[in-house]
Amino acid sequence: MKTAFKIVLWSLICVSVGLAVWVAIDGSAVGGEKLQRPLLAEKTSLEVCMYWIYAMVGIAFASLLYAAITNFVCRPSGWIKTLISVGAVAAVVGASVGLALGQKITAADTALMQAHETSELGWRLSQIGIYAIYIVAGLTILAVLYSIVNGLVQKAINAFKM
Repeated sequence: MKTAFKIVLWSLICVSVGLAVWVAIDGSAVGGEKLQRPLLAEKTSLEVCMYWIYAMVGIAFASLLYAAITNFVCRPSGWIKTLISVGAVAAVVGASVGLALGQKITAADTALMQAHETSELGWRLSQIGIYAIYIVAGLTILAVLYSIVNGLVQKAINAFKM
């Protein structure tokens, strides 16, 4: 089972890197006009990359819920961790919804929605997704910084003990 997860993980990472390189090489638009590209001429590379990011966030949330439920089923004593995991997902989604619904639609936003034939609901959903990405990215950066600082402090404490 772990091998299958590693294969899926590396496949998703490779596709993500490939899309990032495509966006870096291809660009997305010049002067607000879509360029006709031989590859996916209707969609720019940036739009395709955004759809991929939405899919990745969905996969991440689904994986988190799957892991929480599996943990609860395999170890019923771990129900507190399960509730914390589900609560964290609910908090991120709730904060994203709150931020997106609190944002006013400007005339520029309306023009973009008309240009891309997007409804207000579609615009709100994309804002929710973007805010969720920002929140999760910020929390990830904080977790990495905490881990680094904690490791340095532990090394310093161990050095003084000797």
